Amino acid sequence: MLTGNLVRIKTTSKGRVVPIYLRRDDPYWLEVAESLLLIFREGVGMTRGEIEAEIVELVGEGLATLAHRGLAKVLEDRAEFEVVADVPPETVRDKVFMAAAEHRRALLAAGHRAPFRR
Repeated sequence: MLTGNLVRIKTTSKGRVVPIYLRRDDPYWLEVAESLLLIFREGVGMTRGEIEAEIVELVGEGLATLAHRGLAKVLEDRAEFEVVADVPPETVRDKVFMAAAEHRRALLAAGHRAPFRR
């Protein structure tokens, strides 16, 4: 699903919001879609950042690339990314939260009453 910043709309004279769709048979958009598909197909083994860099290289950045980035977002949502790490991210997250909770309890036990800050 597209995020709000990637949705193209127009407003009618009656105040209705209407989405702006790409034409399925437009040769330009078909070529853009094929190029983006190729990036994802050849992206096996690449990092998410490397794939994003290739997308930016292909379509650029800025408001003029809104539809391009929307197409890339649709493909990204359908892609499967794998985290390659010695320790699973869930385990790291659990340990960090447990350590933070223990640290907070120790501060409270020592009489520190400072407000919680992020």
